[in-house]
Amino acid sequence: MFAYHRGKHFSLLDMASNLFNCFRVKITKQSLHDRFSGKAVTFLKRCLDHIVARKIRYRGDTVLLEGFFNRIRIKDSTKFALPAAFACVYKGYGGACHNSSSMISIQYEYDFLSGQSLDLRLTNGVKNDQSDSADFTHDIQENDLFLRDLGYCTIKFLNMVNSGNAFFVSRLSPQSNIYPDQQSNDSLDARNCLNKLKKHNLEFMEVQAYIGKKERIPVRVVISLADAETYKKRLRKTSKQAKSAGNNVSDHSCFVRWDTQAKTS
Repeated sequence: MFAYHRGKHFSLLDMASNLFNCFRVKITKQSLHDRFSGKAVTFLKRCLDHIVARKIRYRGDTVLLEGFFNRIRIKDSTKFALPAAFACVYKGYGGACHNSSSMISIQYEYDFLSGQSLDLRLTNGVKNDQSDSADFTHDIQENDLFLRDLGYCTIKFLNMVNSGNAFFVSRLSPQSNIYPDQQSNDSLDARNCLNKLKKHNLEFMEVQAYIGKKERIPVRVVISLADAETYKKRLRKTSKQAKSAGNNVSDHSCFVRWDTQAKTS
């Protein structure tokens, strides 16, 4: 119904007529209204859980995972444009450089161990993943494992996960500062890491380190070489940012990929 050009002016009677015209389903507008209920939402969520559980077929031992983790929380989001009539509820970027004054974002989180949805919300399209991550930290439980895209994982969020005795696996921005210990002011040298990977023909290397300038978070950093396409994309983006700031950029930081894991005791 979101795609319908009349948007918010699409009435219950219109919906009932549409159901009959498209699917030959006869229903009154009152009966249709009664079906927009909490039970309907729960039913759709359970359908989604069932579909996702069938799609994700893990061949390993889930009992072994349950011995280490309380929940394995996988979260991501997607955005798409809506008709302009929805702009008062779902705000878009608008402007000459964007194609919609109305956008919607779907935030979805799934627990791999239980096969149940933990979060399914619709938000404004202009709300980014970092903001959403900062707003929803109330349900961090001990031994949870968070698997999230780079966009969610700010230092503030990772620190809250660490403080809650939980775990995370996340990529780090190439510009992130990674320190060898809690007192050091000098971050790890990406050039040295790059040279070691190339010299010993390694696919990856691991180091125990800390992230965050103020509150140092203990992590295991997995360092690997970025593929050629990613390297070129990063170099273009970083060069553009450096040029606008009047700085120069060295290409070694773009060639290294940083992945972090919460350090286990």
